[in-house]
Amino acid sequence: MRVLFVPAAMRPHFYPLVTLAWAFRAAGHDVRVAGQPAIVEQIAQSGLPAVSVGAEHDLLQNMREIFQNPAVDLAAVRQRMSRVATGGRSPKWDRAAVRELTPEEERLREQVTYRPHAKAAEAMAADLVPFAREWGPDLIVSDPLPYVSSLVAEVLQVPLVRHLWGPNSTRRLAGHGGPTARTAADAWPAALVSLFEKYGARVRDDHARLTVDPTPTRMQIDDIPHRLPVRYVPYNGSGTVPGWLTEPVRRPRVCVTWGTTTAALTSREKYVVPTILEELLELDVEVVATLNREEREKLGELDERVRLVENLPLDWLLPTCDAIVHQAGAGTMLTAAAHGVPQVAVPQATDQPFNAAMLRGTGAGLSVDVDGFRSGDIRKTVAAAMNDVSVREAARQLREEVQEQPSPAELVATLEKLV
Repeated sequence: MRVLFVPAAMRPHFYPLVTLAWAFRAAGHDVRVAGQPAIVEQIAQSGLPAVSVGAEHDLLQNMREIFQNPAVDLAAVRQRMSRVATGGRSPKWDRAAVRELTPEEERLREQVTYRPHAKAAEAMAADLVPFAREWGPDLIVSDPLPYVSSLVAEVLQVPLVRHLWGPNSTRRLAGHGGPTARTAADAWPAALVSLFEKYGARVRDDHARLTVDPTPTRMQIDDIPHRLPVRYVPYNGSGTVPGWLTEPVRRPRVCVTWGTTTAALTSREKYVVPTILEELLELDVEVVATLNREEREKLGELDERVRLVENLPLDWLLPTCDAIVHQAGAGTMLTAAAHGVPQVAVPQATDQPFNAAMLRGTGAGLSVDVDGFRSGDIRKTVAAAMNDVSVREAARQLREEVQEQPSPAELVATLEKLV
């Protein structure tokens, strides 16, 4: 078989696809990963064959311009995402809830969610449709956000598999099989409908035949169509294991990470990592901050008690940690879940408030409201996450649930039957 993988142009959307792509290659299938230039280097570093498409549109830059625009009320975005997640562990996605979105929330959804991804789809289609026609994939596996995947699947009439990156915050978006009282053509943004018409394809309520889901059931919403659970096998990049990581840990170790996308989307004024580090130093713990170069430039001078590392894969670090503080990015959250580490989430943008709500529902983590940040909140919450027996036990149970899911290798045989 020839299998085409399509991630959005951000690491957190490519990394969850890696282990399944490896599994297909190990089973003898031919694999290509089509991504925009911003993600091509990461694709190549994973050992997978990369196809560069859509150079005319920089997805992350487009999103950065939106999120750093003073006219965009990020607090309102977070409130909307939090309200979507109300209902605790498993929010219900019914038609009444969809109709509850206010005009302002609809405007935010159009501006923050649809617009950048519609532009990305248009740019990617110009390269990806000709490539796919020539290469002839038998199966397409895609991150939920690249609408171009549905377009290519429709044009070539090949099966499409949606691969989630975490708790399914995209369920309400057009074309994702979510509940709606409107026809597909009415629910989809006009720009995407026009793009599909240009290639002679039609929009549907859902183009995907199956939904591969690496999220533990306790952390996921209920009504995902054709859900196919898979074990979350962490992939956070490659590198060399540092010697200090194999040495005995003398004090409780707390990891602090902020994610590549969040650091890029938030301005220096809204960067809360310095406050987090300051409060952690009031505890008797060892602090390891794994941050990239851009984030380090925002930190200024650091206390010598903070071990600062760049791009160290969390999969290597977390087995030595007693807790982790993060931005509620799905990949970070699931990697911590896979290692049974108690978590403290400080959601700040995109789907992070939704993720934090789902984490709290499992009991394996706590969260701090970034809009109501008060002195001492981080210190107290991290201490609670490390010392509360119920949080540690919930984290252990979540790890067991991750391990009980079928491996990516086992999933290949199921997906082969679609062709």
